[in-house]
Amino acid sequence: MATMNKTTNGTNGHTDDHTNGTKVSSTDEPYWLGRASEEQKRLLKQHGVWTKSIGYLLHPSISPKLPSNARIADVATGTGIWLKDLAQVSPPEYTFHGFDISSEQFLPADSLPQNVSLGFIDFKKPIPQELQGTFDLVNIRLIIISMGPESVWRDTLRNLITLLKPGGVITWTDGNFLIARGFRGSNPESTAGHALTTGQVQLNTTLVKRFGYSFPDMGQLFRDAGLLEVQEDEFE
Repeated sequence: MATMNKTTNGTNGHTDDHTNGTKVSSTDEPYWLGRASEEQKRLLKQHGVWTKSIGYLLHPSISPKLPSNARIADVATGTGIWLKDLAQVSPPEYTFHGFDISSEQFLPADSLPQNVSLGFIDFKKPIPQELQGTFDLVNIRLIIISMGPESVWRDTLRNLITLLKPGGVITWTDGNFLIARGFRGSNPESTAGHALTTGQVQLNTTLVKRFGYSFPDMGQLFRDAGLLEVQEDEFE
C-alpha cells in the first residue's frame, strides 16, 4: 500500500478526568472502524508500524521547546499507547493527558505510568473552558477517517489550538489514505488481493464524492489558523 503521510508542527503565537461529552453509543459512533478488542490490537500494531516508519514518537524539533514541567495532551488518543511510550522516555516531571470520545480502547489504568491519565473530549466540539490554555504540547494523529471536507479540518484545528498555552506547540500527523493504493502482489490470480484493490478504490471514491472527504494542505491550514514557525515533513 502506498500513501502520502505528513507531520505538521506549529507554534501558538497568541498572547492571549474532563469531558465535553459522554461516551458514544453505537447509533452515533463516528469511528467507522469499530471499537471491539480486535480493534485495540490493530491500533497498537498500527502505532508500532507508524512510529518505526517515521522514525520518532515526537518530532525532534519539539522537545527542546518544552518546559521542564511540560503538560502534554494527546487528542483522539485511542488506546493511549503514544502517551505511554512517550512518558517512558520523558522527564518524570512531565504530565500526560489523553483524550478521546470513548474509553473502549483505553489501555488499563494500571498499565500506564503514574503521570499519564486518560479522559474524554470531542475534538469537533468547543474545548471545555477549564482545559483551554493549559497545555505546552498538543498531539493528534491518524484521524482522517473521522474528518470530511476541509471545513472540518479547519474547525478541528481551531478547537485544538484553544488547548495551548501561549507559545505552545501542536503537532498533527496523518496519512492521505484517500490516494492510497493496494497492490495484489505477483500472483494475478490472487482473489484477496484483487478484492483489496477494488474495495479500496470504491471506498476512497465514495468518501470523496459522497461525503466530501479531503486531505488539505496542512502547512497552509496551520498558517491560516495563525500558527507560527510551521514545519512540515512528508513521508512516502
